Amino acid sequence: MRMWPCLSIDFTFSDFLFGARRCLSRRTNEPIPIHFESEAERTFLTLSVRAAFDLYLVARNYSPQDECIFVGINVPEMVAIARLHGLTVKAVDIDPLSTEICLEQLKARLTSCTRFVLVPHLFGARVDLRGLSSIAQQRGIDVIEDCAQAYSGRSWSGSPTTTASLFSFGPMKTATALQGGIAVVRDPQLRESMQSILASYPPQPTWRYFARLCRFTLLARFSNPWLYGIVVAVFVRCGIDHEALIHRATRSANIVLTGLHRQRPCEALQCMVRRKLTTGNAHFEKRREAGCLLHSALSQSLRIPQRDHHQSAFWVVPVLSHDVDSLKHRLRLAGFDALSSRLVSVGCSEIEGATELAQAVLLPFAPAMPREELVRLGKLVSKIEASIGES
Repeated sequence: MRMWPCLSIDFTFSDFLFGARRCLSRRTNEPIPIHFESEAERTFLTLSVRAAFDLYLVARNYSPQDECIFVGINVPEMVAIARLHGLTVKAVDIDPLSTEICLEQLKARLTSCTRFVLVPHLFGARVDLRGLSSIAQQRGIDVIEDCAQAYSGRSWSGSPTTTASLFSFGPMKTATALQGGIAVVRDPQLRESMQSILASYPPQPTWRYFARLCRFTLLARFSNPWLYGIVVAVFVRCGIDHEALIHRATRSANIVLTGLHRQRPCEALQCMVRRKLTTGNAHFEKRREAGCLLHSALSQSLRIPQRDHHQSAFWVVPVLSHDVDSLKHRLRLAGFDALSSRLVSVGCSEIEGATELAQAVLLPFAPAMPREELVRLGKLVSKIEASIGES
């Protein structure tokens, strides 16, 4: 049975050959320029967004009694990093549909010990951070912008009012290099400190990146819907939770707990990120066209986060469902492998919007899906949700 995977690895065999040649070529030990169109002097490469965030915390050297504020939904590793540095993490809620931060709640959370606010752009869409940045500037605190899910080409390098913008080129991201994070740091002293600390780290062993190339190039072959359907059917027959297995296989290992994040990216990774940075706009336009088509096929009665957002990169297409398990099961029977996200709610009180958003169902979506399949998916989701609402 054919089944469309929720996410495909945006990495071709040509990318693999390019990366393999760089891994096997002679090292020059010269820095490779990597930057966005308008941020040449403010940009540098790390192993990941989490490594960049850890580097920021090392550079700032906050005290154990200091506090930080997270938007109430993120991947669990980011919260763990802040706590490993001894910080107290507070959470503020967001609207589950617009994903805008609750500024009034933010103001109530701020104290004299607050040092920074970390806010993500979720699912591929950007949120307006000017209001948040104005509050932060008045209080003298940093704003760290997590753009891991919002990369849409080198023309956009983050919000100019933030202290730093962090971009991911991890395995499941658009235009992936299978690893790597770009930090755009607008505070000159902070940037100099972070780059100095990064320069003191040992280089990443090239063989580690080559092993990563091999692993994810192999996994990318399973994005074929016929092969993917066979694999999922085997897992189901064997009683294996394929969704949990997919999340484990495609997420980056928590290298922060091992100390491996404190390394400089190898030359092969630098070359791959530079290659991906030069990906043409047509790649992203095709993704946006497919995402808009799927949105148009989804009933207006459905609760779709960021549905009316005009700057979405359509990393994924989420739906807030009345019955998450039923929707996923019925879509899989029809050949669409919808999954839950890895996002979790950060706090436990007064973050109802973030908690609801963490339960969103991610619909199978890729520019390579035929138009008729995207339309069929949209109509099917609408029909299933209507029947769930009536029961």
